[in-house]
Amino acid sequence: MAIRLLPRDERFFELFNALAQHAVDGARHLAELFSRRDPQRWQLVQTISGLERAADEVTRELVE
Repeated sequence: MAIRLLPRDERFFELFNALAQHAVDGARHLAELFSRRDPQRWQLVQTISGLERAADEVTRELVE
């Protein structure tokens, strides 16, 4: 029985990289959110939420 290490769909790597980029962007915005004290910092919450939704969509595509 051979174990397949590489995915069959070449798009896997594109999607995996996109998911990683969403995680990096979200972490960067989260660090900025924690370091700021001005009222506009809560706009970062919306940005982070949008990144989370985008990452969820990429995850769905990866699973398919």
